[in-house]
Amino acid sequence: MTTDLLDLSPHSVRSNRWRQFGLILLLAICVRGGVVLAGWPRFRDDPDGYRQLAQNLLDHGMFGYTVVRDGERRIVPTAYRPPVYPLVLAAVGTIGGVGVPTVAWLHLVFGVATVALVYAVAVGPLGSRVASLAALLVTFDPILLNQSVLVMTETIAAGLAAAAWLLLSRDRLLERPFALRSAGLVLGIAALCRPVFLVWLVLAAAVVLASAAKHRRWHAALGFCLCAAAVLAPWVMRNAYRFQRPIVSTTHGGYTLWLANNQDYYEFLSEPAGRSVWDSAELDAAYNRVKDDLDGDEVAADDWARQQAMQCIQQQPLTFVRACTARIGRLWGFVPNRLAPDESATRLAARWAVGIWYLGVSLLALFAASCLMWRLLQTPWLWGVLLCISLTAVHSVYWTDLRMRAPAIPVLCVAAAWGAARFWEQRRRSVDP
Repeated sequence: MTTDLLDLSPHSVRSNRWRQFGLILLLAICVRGGVVLAGWPRFRDDPDGYRQLAQNLLDHGMFGYTVVRDGERRIVPTAYRPPVYPLVLAAVGTIGGVGVPTVAWLHLVFGVATVALVYAVAVGPLGSRVASLAALLVTFDPILLNQSVLVMTETIAAGLAAAAWLLLSRDRLLERPFALRSAGLVLGIAALCRPVFLVWLVLAAAVVLASAAKHRRWHAALGFCLCAAAVLAPWVMRNAYRFQRPIVSTTHGGYTLWLANNQDYYEFLSEPAGRSVWDSAELDAAYNRVKDDLDGDEVAADDWARQQAMQCIQQQPLTFVRACTARIGRLWGFVPNRLAPDESATRLAARWAVGIWYLGVSLLALFAASCLMWRLLQTPWLWGVLLCISLTAVHSVYWTDLRMRAPAIPVLCVAAAWGAARFWEQRRRSVDP
């Protein structure tokens, strides 16, 4: 009597997948939870003012910063930062405020959810092995681990990117109006979390509309576009009322453009040997002086910064092209930028350890791309490619560093996992034909 040692029934496959999924989630909870606990003190900082925005929403019902003018403390409306992250912080902190526990729990939930979403994206079209490896890569990703203990948007942005990718990757998408509309909603929310998602939204809408034209399914495509527009509309109308301008993104773009295109930075790129690190201290001081002279008008200050950047670009077009190339290298590079001239040996070793990690992930992802070729223009890869194109296009012009690619990390990890599986399969065939 013989007994099959491997049960390949559909029930067994589903059972194995759920077991793998559960173990990966448990590991993600342990890893991300451990990082959150280890980085607990860092949650007290508020480098970009998101906690202040959330707390002012709770306390005063206004999306604005606290300023002191003429000895009077008041809340001033702002569009300097995108609204989704402060809104989520305020919603979660309704009971206990926007303290360290609130932010820590929120980041833990979104971090684990991102791992789960990446597994869900890959398991259907690519199989459980690729899905499991991709989820593990996301679990241990250095950028996401580092940003998960900072009051910044990378953690929620990566989760939104994975959610949108999952919805867009459904088979016969035009025949699934609920999934398509949900994708529009999620992409609209993502665009209000990080403005770079606006470009991804536009590219995704173009693909959906082109596909709808080909298959004569305009109703589904319009549902996608209308849902995204419905999410964006309240922010645009609020800004039109507050600032007399229908701002779709933020009043931060001009400054970010100037940060990436100014005379001091261009000189640093031309003669980097004199300075090992470039910082924006003088630029920030100049911007704040202009903003104070404009009585805190952030729209006018942002317009001024944009004019400075455009003037610098027009005067030095060749240096601008070189700067664009340098920014793309920083966005998709391996080793994080050096932050201080007197860097410690520990920090140097940590940076190079991160570099080794991303070298491996990037090589596997590039191997996957070379194998997939034109299949990169098919689901599920197409939507990830469009996201990477969006990030590259925006951050080749605007300021960038390694963490700016956080929204694309789910895509990179799935590609690297597929590349690893394909490499192993090819090697096994060559050894045992």
